Amino acid sequence: MVYNNKDIATRTFFDEAGRTIFVAENYTDFDPEDIESTVGGGTNQDQDRVTGYVYNDAGLLTDQVAYNVDQSSTVTTQDTRYIYAMDLADTTTGRGSPVADGSLLRATVYPDNSDSTASIVTDLNAGDGGDLVETTYNANGSVNTSTDQRGVVHAYGYDDAGRLVSDTADLTNATGVDDSVLRVERAYDDYGRLASLTSYDATTGGNIVNQDVWAYDPWGNVAQTWQSHAGAAVEGEGVTIYFWLAGRWYPLFTPRRALQDSVATRSLRCLCGSVATALEGGRDVAPRKAVAALPHSTKGRIGKDTANSRRTRLPTPKLEIEFSTATQ
Repeated sequence: MVYNNKDIATRTFFDEAGRTIFVAENYTDFDPEDIESTVGGGTNQDQDRVTGYVYNDAGLLTDQVAYNVDQSSTVTTQDTRYIYAMDLADTTTGRGSPVADGSLLRATVYPDNSDSTASIVTDLNAGDGGDLVETTYNANGSVNTSTDQRGVVHAYGYDDAGRLVSDTADLTNATGVDDSVLRVERAYDDYGRLASLTSYDATTGGNIVNQDVWAYDPWGNVAQTWQSHAGAAVEGEGVTIYFWLAGRWYPLFTPRRALQDSVATRSLRCLCGSVATALEGGRDVAPRKAVAALPHSTKGRIGKDTANSRRTRLPTPKLEIEFSTATQ
């Protein structure tokens, strides 16, 4: 039993194998032996909100069932079903991978699909999808393709390190789907960090639709982000850097006098790109060096304050807070 800060309980029920079989949120008196009578129990129907979990003989989750109670206390269910390679014929089509692995999730069937599991299995063995999400795999277990209910086929590409580098959408069998973006590519820097995310209007080649680019400081934190909603992002243009302090975001060019009332610290550390300036409690604040790392006009606004010698002392230190640049 887990209680939140409002003393509302969530109770989890387990089977003899230690697997979760029911979760009752806002628990009052739910009894797994008497589901129909105790779901939505207590004095309000928002009590005993129950989700059930069913497993096969291999211990794989086959059903996630939401129990719903209407105002007349009638219980209905919404059943999300999971079909695995072990449920299908032992063929390349059935198992969905060059390497046989019965535990691979081949299909997720949502509650709006009323077809029987047996008929869905027959269709999957025949290579037909339908109103479900079907997944195939590479030999190493990574996802190769994912086909949704609309017939959109996502094909995923990876680099030699196993990192996702492309997501290409095939709309051949889909109708009524926006085709403005047909491919998304991810690029990484030498340290394996995400460097850019780029959308294209074609499955190969094509034009850039939009792009995000990231830059990092020496500690591995995101220092700057460049975005473009039309075409490629241009580094150094359109960047606004914010920092978090005392429960809110401030633009980096916020005058220091606007921060003084909310600062009660022993030390503040300002990370701006690759420059770090320690501001210790009781010392004068002059962020000139930190400002110099900024790529746009905010430098001038802070520089003006600094040039006018508006130097501020921090209040008596009580806490230690660290804040770093962030981007919006």
